[in-house]
Amino acid sequence: MAKTDPESADRQAELAMSHEKIGDVLAGRGHLLAALDNFRAAHAIADRLAKTDPTNASWQLDLAMSHDKIGDVLAQQNKLPVALKSYRASLEIFDRLAKADPENAGGQLLLALSHEKIGSVLVQQGSLVSGLESYRFAFAITEHLAQTDPGNAGLRSDLATSHLRIGEVLLAQGKISTALESYRASLAVAEPLAKADPGNVRWQKHLSLVHARIGDVFRSQDNLSAALGNYRISRALAERLANADPANSAWQRELALSHGRIGMVLARQGSQRDAIVVLKEGHAILLRLRQQAPGDAALPKDVAWFEERMAEVLR
Repeated sequence: MAKTDPESADRQAELAMSHEKIGDVLAGRGHLLAALDNFRAAHAIADRLAKTDPTNASWQLDLAMSHDKIGDVLAQQNKLPVALKSYRASLEIFDRLAKADPENAGGQLLLALSHEKIGSVLVQQGSLVSGLESYRFAFAITEHLAQTDPGNAGLRSDLATSHLRIGEVLLAQGKISTALESYRASLAVAEPLAKADPGNVRWQKHLSLVHARIGDVFRSQDNLSAALGNYRISRALAERLANADPANSAWQRELALSHGRIGMVLARQGSQRDAIVVLKEGHAILLRLRQQAPGDAALPKDVAWFEERMAEVLR
């Protein structure tokens, strides 16, 4: 219908939406090339509509979202420079819309998410300073939104994740103390959420990851007792998730890696026998996963890492 009536803006918008929905389905199924074709078709329409009326906020938003979705697929394809270009085009529009309507919480949230995606790409490219700056822009927006709506669990969760991302970059920069502050801030936000909703998998996983990172910081400082305590909390949470969904290979792998972290600390403390027991548990999980998914390129490396560590402990 849109092809026979190209002047109908509503029909053009409907066609763009159809392309976008098809793209979402294809991307969800891993068909990235076909998804990208549909997102680019949607973008071409959105761009044409936005140019006909630059004051139409709805069309500008559609254009920003099309840039964003293209960026997502390109990032998944590891085409980081062009993904970054799409994300920045999206950010420019989100920023303009947010400034025009600063009370629109949804618009502010989209702006924060856009900064996060740019930060993620920059960090992957090794641009830690610029990546950290983008993460902090996202954090400032999220913190403001969470303060204005303290009962919003979703915003609190986003805030906890924002603290975690900042901590990751600080740790990569060797800023151990400030990284620990960010991890603890993330924990302070996430713990009440997890306690209020213990069945929420996302928050349980978040807690497990944060405790693991705090353990990493303490291990780097040779505070092995504190590292071991955090690693054990992380493992308990990972074990709960893995037991709740035995078919979830990601959680099984995380449980195995939790065993590995604990084993290495025990070895450094001189508890070789206990270290070997724990390392063997992690190794056994990975062997099972490798048998179930022989095409997973990461698993042989994980298995080799455990075998090397066990050999070191037994020397």
